[in-house]
Amino acid sequence: MVLTPLGSLQLIETTSVDDIIAGIGRNIYFPPNTDIKLLMDSLKRLLQTDALSDSMISMLNPGNHSDDQQVVTERQRRVRPSSDYNVLLTVVNPEPEKLHVSWKPEIPLNRYLQPLLDQLKLISNFSVQSQWLYLIDLVQKPPKLNTTFVLDKNHAQYIITPLEKKLGSGVSRNPCIHFVVYVTPCSYIPLYFHENNQLTTAMMSARWGGVQILNANEMSCNESVSFIPDDLSIMTPIITQFHSLIGVPNMSNYMSLMPLKSSTLRKWQLDSMYRLKIIEQYTNTRITLTSLSRLLGEISNIVIIEEVGKAVTESVEAAIKVLQCIEKGQLEEALEYSKIAFETSEFAFTHPSLLALLYFPDDQKYAVYIPLFLPVMIPVLMSLKGVKNWIQLKYKI
Repeated sequence: MVLTPLGSLQLIETTSVDDIIAGIGRNIYFPPNTDIKLLMDSLKRLLQTDALSDSMISMLNPGNHSDDQQVVTERQRRVRPSSDYNVLLTVVNPEPEKLHVSWKPEIPLNRYLQPLLDQLKLISNFSVQSQWLYLIDLVQKPPKLNTTFVLDKNHAQYIITPLEKKLGSGVSRNPCIHFVVYVTPCSYIPLYFHENNQLTTAMMSARWGGVQILNANEMSCNESVSFIPDDLSIMTPIITQFHSLIGVPNMSNYMSLMPLKSSTLRKWQLDSMYRLKIIEQYTNTRITLTSLSRLLGEISNIVIIEEVGKAVTESVEAAIKVLQCIEKGQLEEALEYSKIAFETSEFAFTHPSLLALLYFPDDQKYAVYIPLFLPVMIPVLMSLKGVKNWIQLKYKI
């Protein structure tokens, strides 16, 4: 068996399939009668060429984007680029005295989410936490439709809004990906989101996270029996939403996919994530260094400390190595250098020594120091006449 290198794809023509199928590894299977144009279009989507181009264009020229609306929508869902993320799962039980939920979220997180995060460790560092919140009600009572209570897809904020101050977003400066599991009060069971004429229990909020409704059974409400949720039914929407938030390509609408037996990514999906992260980090580095250069050019007599100068140098050198590695097809090395370039450029741009000078321009310097030195300078200037007369008398000028 030939191993396909990182970032490559192996096309296999076989009579055992009737359609184009993306494998678990880096293999693409297609039947002998496949139209070449269809195969090329499928490969183009698989390699995410439009998505990569759209990401770079949108960052360098805000307002410009790809003509493919699906590509634009997927980009707008992604969380902002960062080397570190916090993942916070919050379980909300508004009525703990009426409905007891017996569930330990750390167990399914370790079983289903952690293997995926381990696979992405070269891309970003993820810190996973979970918490329980109680006695938090909906901002607005959901309307009843026939025998169910329904929230429109745009009303997910009715759950998010009362939680915002308690979700722990201030725990770290890193971007936080939130997943909220809302245990429906017994008086509102069953509760669903309404989207595209369908009822669903999960809804995603772009660049923020996702909300999932957990409806208990009648026995748990009426007989005070502990409600035990199913781990897989809760984690499946969370994994799907997590994929969209970090930019994992979803090709299920364009070709058939071999089923996975775990929550980890297919190898070609991981390669796509590497490419996307390289583009995002390299482009962000370019924008940051350009902005820093422009700012420093506008501030006269600024002093750049050695620490900032070293960070800028490292960032530029790493950015150059990114391009060199890409030309050689060294995807993993390019990802490592893009991460270094991104982190060092952000460090230099946000260094406290620069921020202090940025908010203390020349006009403020004059306003501060002139009142201090003017009283001292007036006697000095007035004494200059006496000094002149003394010199003239001494040297008889």
